[in-house]
Amino acid sequence: MSSFFCCSGNSAAPVAPINNMKSNGENASNQQQQSGSQPADGQQQQPANPTRPAAAADLTVNPLASPAGSAPVIRPLVVCGPAGVGKGTLLSRLLSSFPLHFAKSISHTTRQPRKGEVDGQHYHFTTKEKMMEEVAEGKFIEHACVHGNYYGTSVASLKAVARCGRICICEIDVQGAASVKSAGLQPVTIFIHPPSFDTLKQRMEGRGSETADSLAKRLETAKKELELAEKDPKFFDHHITNDDLEKAYEKLLAVLKAAYPHLPINEATPAPSTAVLRHRPLIICGPSAVGKGTLLNRLLRDYPSVVAKSVSHTTRQARPDEVDGRDYHFTTSEQLLSDVESGKFVEHACVHGNYYGTSLAAIKSVYESGRICLLEIDIQGLQSLLDKTGLDPRCIFIRAPSFDALSARLKARGTETEETMSKRLDTARQEMDWFYTNRNLFDADIVNDEVEVAYQILVETVQKFYPQVDLQTKSNM
Repeated sequence: MSSFFCCSGNSAAPVAPINNMKSNGENASNQQQQSGSQPADGQQQQPANPTRPAAAADLTVNPLASPAGSAPVIRPLVVCGPAGVGKGTLLSRLLSSFPLHFAKSISHTTRQPRKGEVDGQHYHFTTKEKMMEEVAEGKFIEHACVHGNYYGTSVASLKAVARCGRICICEIDVQGAASVKSAGLQPVTIFIHPPSFDTLKQRMEGRGSETADSLAKRLETAKKELELAEKDPKFFDHHITNDDLEKAYEKLLAVLKAAYPHLPINEATPAPSTAVLRHRPLIICGPSAVGKGTLLNRLLRDYPSVVAKSVSHTTRQARPDEVDGRDYHFTTSEQLLSDVESGKFVEHACVHGNYYGTSLAAIKSVYESGRICLLEIDIQGLQSLLDKTGLDPRCIFIRAPSFDALSARLKARGTETEETMSKRLDTARQEMDWFYTNRNLFDADIVNDEVEVAYQILVETVQKFYPQVDLQTKSNM
């Protein structure tokens, strides 16, 4: 059984004593995260009305259990600790060491989307009226109002994790932990301590990303959280001091192994290495007609024991010569969206009225074969995958030498109507613009002006990304 990483916030605004905390988890984060966590440090928080999520008890039952209900209870894993203590580093290490075992849930907010934010990927954007109605109905584990906007973690976001039989790891503040406990979710709770408050202060000052005012507020919140943890140590099941990262990580793995004996976690698991990096998926993006398929098919043909392509799902009609299960898994919109709701997809997007998506099962089948998983997805899919999962992929963008060259290639196919051609060119222009704006998300980009040259660069790039594999010897198959 694998597990998901659910991030609903970090350390909070002024912290109340643990034994006086309300059950609604009225906390707001002091650190903005792209993945859908709570807002930034130092913002004024208004108390939310206490509401115990009536539907939360469903999360403690494995929804994939056999009819006899023999599957074990899924207990969330709650990780707390002050900002700067190293929670993110430890959990990122866990994500890298177990790339198919973790993913992120998506928080709700009533604020307006910012530039580049996508509904359902960065946040679930909703109205204040709708969210307050759902809070009153017990559909939220926790929520808070910050500067007039509400943020919260819904029961549905956690159930999406539980539907796949996975463990949801919540990196939240102490009040949020109390909320999860009072909701009847029976979490395994861990508090990460610094070796001393002075050390924590030095770490936070060393970041160089805080103003004097925000640093003072973070330190004040950190002091209160540490005092609470020391005052009521039994509130947390486990305490780990992050004095030495390697030792702290080993202790974390030991806790996970003891708490979840059914998981394939060994406390002796080494740090991420080339053996682990081999399993990092390789994402290939680029507009239509840029030659991605030609390059990838050649790579697959030359190195079948090293790389394998994840077969995507789509709701569009099969084209001539396309084979179900080889080129795509052809399905209906109803079935694909049902599987998405069940948490079976790591990404999906609607393109020109048709849905495309990558299922967890498709990636897992390649991962378990020990080969590098190739994912040919669009920009929407890439954003979704980077936001929601812990796959830590390598990303390459394939581009044409110019937009005119790309347009000429697309027209030369002769398979498009004037209307679909116009749509594809508009999409291609948007993808190119997005690439130049977000170039830092890619590990490499390759200009496909001459296919032989581009292919050689692709092989050399893959060899550089995965030095433990042999791309010098081609298959004789």
